[in-house]
Amino acid sequence: MLTPILNELQLKLKIVATGPMLIRDGRMSSDEQRKKLVPNETVRQNLPDSIFVCRNTYADLKDKLNKNDINKLKFYLPRTSLRGLLRQQAESIMRMLSSDQEDPLCCNPFDETNCAERIEKALLRLHDRQNRRNRLSAVEIFNASCAICRLFGSTAMASRIEVDDGVPQGMFAYDERVHVAIDRFTGGSVPGALFKDFVLSGAFETEIRIRNFEIWQLGLLAYVLRDLENGDVPVGSGKNKGYGQATIVLENITLKYRGKHQPNQLLGMADFPEISARRYDFKKHELTQYPIESQVGNGLLSQEYVIQATPTSVIESRFWQVCAGVFNGIVRNAAGADSQRFQKLSELCISDGTIVAQQTENEEQP
Repeated sequence: MLTPILNELQLKLKIVATGPMLIRDGRMSSDEQRKKLVPNETVRQNLPDSIFVCRNTYADLKDKLNKNDINKLKFYLPRTSLRGLLRQQAESIMRMLSSDQEDPLCCNPFDETNCAERIEKALLRLHDRQNRRNRLSAVEIFNASCAICRLFGSTAMASRIEVDDGVPQGMFAYDERVHVAIDRFTGGSVPGALFKDFVLSGAFETEIRIRNFEIWQLGLLAYVLRDLENGDVPVGSGKNKGYGQATIVLENITLKYRGKHQPNQLLGMADFPEISARRYDFKKHELTQYPIESQVGNGLLSQEYVIQATPTSVIESRFWQVCAGVFNGIVRNAAGADSQRFQKLSELCISDGTIVAQQTENEEQP
């Protein structure tokens, strides 16, 4: 679907763990796996039961564990964890805005009524045996998908958003947290059943890319980033133990467009006539022009804008304010939206201002 890349947003940010964080390495998830990694029982008893996920090979991990050099492992934040975190919070926001909780503004991917299941049933229902096609068209799949699946994808449609692995930045603070197992019948502790977690705190740098985006989708992302910035979204496991407290620091935003356009516009998919004519259900918006201070240079696509993250706060950023305003307008008019809940969510004020950016143009046209 939408193979030509007409627009793209690249967002660089840092995820800063303000407290202990743990994303478990699956290679130490059971006693049998730990025994294979560390055959010596004496050495194994001094090691934590779970460690932060790392890039090391199995042989290298085994060597570091047997030498008790855990802090020399190559830790990172998996892209799957970060992407799942973004989707979970976006789904939470859309469900919170739904007036009818039995029919929310987004599907439940673990329910039989999710978009992929509904699309499969639509294939059997809408086409009789004589005229039935092997699959629905890209337009039909897109229009039948909910707001979250249109951005994050489903088994029926590819995702528009990509997230890189979190790369460590600077030094980390390591710690071992000791916990005791709880007897589910008595509610007390199990004698001798202690376990240790190897946790860390520090900063990771990652990049988020959204291709062929609609402006309202950037507005939804603005609310997700705001919650992350406020520390309202824990990262990783062990949330009931106090793990995962984190915040984000925005670094810069890059906007890319294919083709020649006026240098002072913020363009979503609804603004490209060659695509909107294909009957995709792109959400129209009232934003027709947005001033961007720019300079001419070289870029990968026809036009490229590097938006400086000044100020770094999402709420204070004019760019995210404008995107959130488009999302606000569409949600207000959406069927099934709860206006009272929307008022509680909408805290990004839309004010006058401009984006400080650098425009670059390719000499060769695509």
